[in-house]
Amino acid sequence: MEKRRTVITVGEHDSSDDTPESNRHKKIQSLASSHPFTAQENVVFPASENLLAVLSSTQTVYGKRQWTVNEFIEYARPILNSSVELLALGSAPDTDDVWSLDPRGVLTLSVGKETYERLGIVGSKLPWKSHQHIHNISVSLIAKNEHPSHPYSPKIKAAFEAWDQRHGLWDVLFSCDDSSSLPNPGDMELWEVKPRARELNQVRIPNMRDIPFPSGNPALDSEEWGDEIGALFEWVGMASLGSQRLPASDSVDPYLAVYDPPLPMEVGDLVSVRWTGFLTPGLVVDILNRTISAGFVAITGQSFTNTPVAHMLRNVPSKRVPKRDGEDTWCMVIATQKEGSVRRWVLAESVGPHDTRWG
Repeated sequence: MEKRRTVITVGEHDSSDDTPESNRHKKIQSLASSHPFTAQENVVFPASENLLAVLSSTQTVYGKRQWTVNEFIEYARPILNSSVELLALGSAPDTDDVWSLDPRGVLTLSVGKETYERLGIVGSKLPWKSHQHIHNISVSLIAKNEHPSHPYSPKIKAAFEAWDQRHGLWDVLFSCDDSSSLPNPGDMELWEVKPRARELNQVRIPNMRDIPFPSGNPALDSEEWGDEIGALFEWVGMASLGSQRLPASDSVDPYLAVYDPPLPMEVGDLVSVRWTGFLTPGLVVDILNRTISAGFVAITGQSFTNTPVAHMLRNVPSKRVPKRDGEDTWCMVIATQKEGSVRRWVLAESVGPHDTRWG
């Protein structure tokens, strides 16, 4: 298993400030927009009929179809030029080459040495010595060219046409927030993404009225605070999976390690809601907006990892080695404080070793 790199950040906001300029809205928007290729979203919260009803109506649709690269570009450009945000992922079982269309309207190819040399389009090597045979090539499909992308030109089109003759069809996943904007060429598969809820009865739940913040003392934070936060995220992972170690009636099995949930804790019913498919940033924002006011909630997002574009900060993408079994996960835990309207959050982001997000 590859070594993971994890970064944890904390913050707080006043829940009474619900303006678009508030820190709350800015954090939600940036969290969704910086992870454009989401494959799964999971929300865990103490049982609430109202919140479950709200989340049950949060749905989306994504499409599947086989295209050559140029066929997809001809399909996508009119949609992009109508100001609709279209996302796409292209892959094939017979090659490690992949490509993606991100929210900027930029098509990014991740290709091996042979494909790169035959395409004849200038790109950039990945920075890791063991993967410098892989090159990224960026092509802007809209009129506003995103530097350093190449504008889609007759020369680029001809290079893609030659590639299409050699490679043939790609398996393409694509989505946009307004699925009615997607023209259907007739053989498109549309997949509905509906939430799936699971209730866990009488389980041990952390009494998170006060998410611990770092003390500012590096010696203490590296041990005590790190242990507390690590235990909290371990519990979130187990709750998301519906672990049988969480029920209060769980008896200690001598063949299994003893599990102690974060303290203080209480016993109650828990709900886990999951969306799986190709989820747009708009859907992720919707889920976050609907859950962020709950007394205690944990939201986990998992991204597609076989894409050349990973994390995007202020429209600048980080690079990575595309791998189906890679790591790209974030988890945010939010809780109302004991007194007042202040809400604290802690965010953990985890990636594999070949990702330039943090250098």
